[in-house]
Amino acid sequence: SGSSVTLAGGVLTAGNIQLAGTLSASTTATLASNLTAAGGIISETGPATLSINGVISGSGLTTNSASTGTVVLGGSSPNTVAGTTTVGSGTLVLSKPNNVNAVGGDVVVNTGATLRWLANEQIPNTSILTLNTSGTLNLNGHTETVGAFIDHGGTTVLGGGQLISQSDLTLTDGTSIATDVRS
Repeated sequence: SGSSVTLAGGVLTAGNIQLAGTLSASTTATLASNLTAAGGIISETGPATLSINGVISGSGLTTNSASTGTVVLGGSSPNTVAGTTTVGSGTLVLSKPNNVNAVGGDVVVNTGATLRWLANEQIPNTSILTLNTSGTLNLNGHTETVGAFIDHGGTTVLGGGQLISQSDLTLTDGTSIATDVRS
């Protein structure tokens, strides 16, 4: 809590981990424990993958990865992070089973970052999904329902999937949405 932990590969299993500092991995690694986020940062610093398969709860989470790095939110139980999950850089992959929340609240994808789905309905239907300039959403053929979608000039790749906004849809200059158009 309050300091940094670096995983250099392998699997870390412990009791509930309190994250107020930084959890990072320099090579492919897996965190199998539950994690309570208190404004902490999850970071993948190499061209590899950090998978988190325990439940993430708490008040907010930021993921930062190297441009070739990936953080995967997996496991079978829903994450319940109440605050905003921010994809600061690199790629965040939502990999819970269909209809199990990989994040528990709003999501912001920053410039140069990517949010990618590996299953349907990974975000609560009441959440606000914000995509900033030069950020990327890749639904990868999956379906996601959100409370509102705000796009400040990012790229949305549906890949045969659907992004359903239950209320406001805000698009600003520079927005790019790639769809599958069939005749």
